[in-house]
Amino acid sequence: MAEGFVKQRQNGARQMKDMGDQYFRDLISRGLLQQSTSYGSNELYFVMHDLVHDLAQYIAGETCCNFENLIESEKKERNFEKARYVSSSAQNDFRRSQFLQKPNSWRTLLLYSAPGRPYYDHSLPECLQKSRCLRVLSLPFWRTSEFPNSIEKLKHLRYLDLSWSPLQCLPNSVRSLVYLQTMILFGCNEIKELPAGIVDLVDLHHLDIRGTDSLQKMPPQMGSLKNLLMLPKFIVGQSDGLRLKELSNLKDLRGKLLIEDLHNVSDVQDACEANLFKIEGLEELTLAWTNDFQTSRDESNELQVLRQLKPHSNLKRLKIDSYGGLKFPSWICSPMECITDCPLLESLTDLLPLTLETLTISGCDNFERLPNGLHNLTSLKKLDIQRCKKFVGFLVTDFPLHLQDLTLINLEALESLPDELMMTTEDVHIWGCPRLKSFSTGELLARLEESTVENSEKSEFLREGDDSSTVTVNLERTSVSGLGKLNFPIDCMHNLGRLCYLLICNCKSLESLPERLLSTSTLKTLVIRRCDNLKSLPNGMDNCTSLHISDCPAITSIAGGGLPPNLKQLEIDCEGLKQSTLEWRLDTLTSLEKLEIHWICPPDDLLPTSLKTLSIERVGNLESISQGLLQNLASLQKLRFRNCPNLKNLPKEGLPPSLEVFEMSGCPLLEQRFLKEKGDYWPLLSNIPKINIPSIGPRWWELEFVF
Repeated sequence: MAEGFVKQRQNGARQMKDMGDQYFRDLISRGLLQQSTSYGSNELYFVMHDLVHDLAQYIAGETCCNFENLIESEKKERNFEKARYVSSSAQNDFRRSQFLQKPNSWRTLLLYSAPGRPYYDHSLPECLQKSRCLRVLSLPFWRTSEFPNSIEKLKHLRYLDLSWSPLQCLPNSVRSLVYLQTMILFGCNEIKELPAGIVDLVDLHHLDIRGTDSLQKMPPQMGSLKNLLMLPKFIVGQSDGLRLKELSNLKDLRGKLLIEDLHNVSDVQDACEANLFKIEGLEELTLAWTNDFQTSRDESNELQVLRQLKPHSNLKRLKIDSYGGLKFPSWICSPMECITDCPLLESLTDLLPLTLETLTISGCDNFERLPNGLHNLTSLKKLDIQRCKKFVGFLVTDFPLHLQDLTLINLEALESLPDELMMTTEDVHIWGCPRLKSFSTGELLARLEESTVENSEKSEFLREGDDSSTVTVNLERTSVSGLGKLNFPIDCMHNLGRLCYLLICNCKSLESLPERLLSTSTLKTLVIRRCDNLKSLPNGMDNCTSLHISDCPAITSIAGGGLPPNLKQLEIDCEGLKQSTLEWRLDTLTSLEKLEIHWICPPDDLLPTSLKTLSIERVGNLESISQGLLQNLASLQKLRFRNCPNLKNLPKEGLPPSLEVFEMSGCPLLEQRFLKEKGDYWPLLSNIPKINIPSIGPRWWELEFVF
């Protein structure tokens, strides 16, 4: 859109964004773009195939320039006056080159930076004054608190990205950017208000203000931005501020919308005139009031305002936050999914929608019970109740019949759960329910696939008389933490045919684990933390590939039969462990890739050659790392030393050449030897791509390494 490749049809039947989406899908279907799998997030990323990219570069010639990829000779010979589309790493020192001196013909300028590596270039404001033909300007992570007023000279700008910058304000001169279609302020957490001139940008389609937690004020007349498709947040002002009724002009909004500070609505007619029910494109809506319940709240006004804010029936998810009313209007049933921080709320309507699939109730101090009719909610699959001090439970005869996922967190009054509630439940997560004594019979164990029970001091799990000895348990993952009286059904579960992950934490009464539990062929990961009386581990965990044991002071030795032979990850952090590491037979663990060991240093020549990660921590008497410890680790990629105050020497032969990451903290004697240009170990870092030595301080940013 910014480059003019997407044209608005004369009849206006389709939005430009929709047309652009269709073009994009066409490019994917023709193989010109393809989805990338190299990014570890939920976002979708697309890239050009290498051959397509090379062809595009060839055709573009000198009109397209990535300064990062130019060699020194090209930087001197290149005629940058022909460049139209320019990109470069923000860390690249291009400001002294001729590259930045002739930006008159630029249409696109992209400066990219790694997250956490903000930058500032003093020559950039001057460059922008000369770049009057720019259509696209992308400056993420630019370290500046205010944008130069010279932005008003960029009359042709369509796209402006200032994401993740510490901006505190934008100049009012942005009103001159009359062709601007997209403004991205995502992650600008320091910005406190939007400039009044922004309401003059009548061609604006996307105003991305996600992640602007400090934003407190938006100008009046936001309703003049009638072309807006994206506006994640709408902050209602006080008497002379932004009025709620301005939303009535933003009928094309799509996706998610948060309406904040609804307590500022003094005239209920404003809520009525907002006409939320006419905004068909909204999928998720959050209605939020102030979370200050110490001052008096006009409960009647908040109810009347909420009553007028009925959204369109297309809405998929509704969240109510810090509402001060005692009840909800009847329309609230339909899209309701999440209610948070409404401490005055005592009950929900009995008319919950039959199509409800997910329900979250959090921070409602006076909320005691769920409404009647839960057995009619045949679509309810997930129920999450948190921080409700007076919540006492469910009616025995009224519970959701098809519930699959149950989460109960910090419910001080909850004492028990009906067996019937668990008939179809597959995942159960319970944390911080101190009065909960019991909740299940063997039938639950037969159905559960994942469970978490934490900080429930009175929990006994199986009530007296329960017998699950004949139950085939479907548990795949289970976590148990903070149980004062552990009667977890370990002894009576013989058929753990699917258990692959077990975490036990803060179970003070636990002294041992039965071998038949850990010998199950499917158990891959065992994590045990802060179990004060656990004395030993059983033998027979032959199929375990990941073992983590920490803060168990009663453990003085590892199992007599040695460690599980197929381990890939091993963490040992028990200060009382006295057994010699020779008896661990680490050299026999031919699949071990990650070793994290505390309080003791492994002996020379006994580490498996398969190791890729080695971490040695809190070994107070360790002074030197011998060459014998590292010499056979040809595959070692990550090496870490932490809190070894007397460590001062590394092998004179140096570090393994395969090393990619080196981390060190809490080792003051050794850290001094890594000071830039002063320490004798400084040259050891030259070939390691990623370094983390926090004590180096500001010198860290001078390194050419990225951590």
